[in-house]
Amino acid sequence: MKLKKVILNTVALIILVALLVLVTAAKPYRRGFWCSDETIKYKKQKETVDVKQLALLCALLPFIVIIITEIVASKKVEKLILSKLKKQNNRRSSSEPESSFWANLGSVTYSWFFTLSLTALITGVIKVQVGRLRPVFYLMCLPDVSCSDPVNQGVYLTNYTCTAANESTENFIRSSFPSGHTSYTISSMLFLIIYYSKRFNVDKNNDWRFLIALIQTGFLSIALYVGLSRVADNIHHWQDVLGGFIIGVVVTLVCACFLDHFNSSNEEKSDQNDSKSKVDYPERLETF
Repeated sequence: MKLKKVILNTVALIILVALLVLVTAAKPYRRGFWCSDETIKYKKQKETVDVKQLALLCALLPFIVIIITEIVASKKVEKLILSKLKKQNNRRSSSEPESSFWANLGSVTYSWFFTLSLTALITGVIKVQVGRLRPVFYLMCLPDVSCSDPVNQGVYLTNYTCTAANESTENFIRSSFPSGHTSYTISSMLFLIIYYSKRFNVDKNNDWRFLIALIQTGFLSIALYVGLSRVADNIHHWQDVLGGFIIGVVVTLVCACFLDHFNSSNEEKSDQNDSKSKVDYPERLETF
């Protein structure tokens, strides 16, 4: 990648992360509640997927998958490239495959992290603005107003104080929509699904297509499992999970469409080589 491109990408990522930090520190909208609302009176259960496990699934797992995939793909393609160079008596440096490996690894990793960060930013903004109460709100808050008092029946209560929650806990129980666990996970897993399709050129002529499809199904299953667990654990309403799923899918697909440099990189490479000395480098994949 050119220096200018690296600088611009770095600046964009820094701005994105800075905005994400600001949104994370913001307090959610303070919403009232109805005493008759039974959807916010569930008991909190142990999380099936906690924050640490989420980090492993959304951050560590994709990074490891990308590294392993690039190593496997580059090794597989290197023989083909060197064979083409030999047949054409091309004296281009044999270090090209290695340099392309690092370029691809950097490009894919950046694209994945940018997509995930953008998903987190949009999810965070909506959480703060909506301030939907979680299913465990009432028992974790224990508001200082009595729902057994007839005066509070049929009244939208806004003037109350949580007696059982500190500031951090109160922010947590006021940020139900959309589900961050779901949006982060589906964003990372969908990225890997699209990445595999692009990286291995999955079509009917690909001998690996069924194995790749199985791996992609595994990625999708992880995202679905995380989302459904949030409902089962009474941490989110089902609408929160659906909203998180939609956000993660839309953001990732948009990034895949507008940040895909695969075709442009091929065009640039084509312009730099004349028809006699041109060699296709299928391992060069500056993906979205």
